[in-house]
Amino acid sequence: MREGQIKHLVYSMENAVLNLPPGQEEMVWLVDFKGWTINKAVPLKTVQETAYVLQTHYPERLSVGILYNPPHIFETFYTVRASLFQGSEWVQLTVEERIRIFV
Repeated sequence: MREGQIKHLVYSMENAVLNLPPGQEEMVWLVDFKGWTINKAVPLKTVQETAYVLQTHYPERLSVGILYNPPHIFETFYTVRASLFQGSEWVQLTVEERIRIFV
């Protein structure tokens, strides 16, 4: 299952890049957590692989990330300051500067 999810991520990213208007390099990512529960959570290994793919192959594509209705369990992630993205330029900015949280 995980391999299929990663392949779908790469397909979606490549399709999004191909459909960017001329001269535009970055994207806004919106993640809506409506209906999310811990039982539906993606395994940590998949999260790590996703982070690896994004930071290795698409490091300059994120303009702003928007987390809409994130569950409280994600507060730990915000305080960690994107430890999954170590070594990328994304880390140089705090999560609060790159990720907008709408509850």
